[in-house]
Amino acid sequence: MSEVEVRQGEATSSGKSGLLAIAALVVGLALGGVAGFVALGMLTAPPTIEAADSKPARKEHGKGDEKPSLYVLENLVVNPAGTKGQRFLIVTVALEGNTAQEAEELKHSDPQLRDAFLRILGNKTVDELSDLRLREALKLELRRGAAAVIGKRDLRSIYLPQFVLQ
Repeated sequence: MSEVEVRQGEATSSGKSGLLAIAALVVGLALGGVAGFVALGMLTAPPTIEAADSKPARKEHGKGDEKPSLYVLENLVVNPAGTKGQRFLIVTVALEGNTAQEAEELKHSDPQLRDAFLRILGNKTVDELSDLRLREALKLELRRGAAAVIGKRDLRSIYLPQFVLQ
């Protein structure tokens, strides 16, 4: 064997061991990073929903131990007043009742509630809908609209979890 062939063999074997060392280093760093990420996430994560649900429900309106429940009307689409169809609002309205039975009753009024909400929202201008200072007044107006549909039943609250104005 010539001297050149011996040197090439040494270079090849030392090159393979160098690549192996680099690969081991990269894998070790990756595993350490994942372990650190998981440990940090566990330390900084908010309490789970189960922990929050373990608290006793508030008693209000003399309704006993029943938890409030939500009835959600999703994806209401309306053109605001004065936009000539050039702008639109997509909104989801969540109605919070005092009991699960009330939420079931709201379900039976779904078409009437949608109609009432679309009428109320369609009479608002883009400026009225986009002004965050008017959002609570809008919720109150939606609550009154719901009360007109469902009668004098008391709703705990109305939420607007989706409110997209384009």
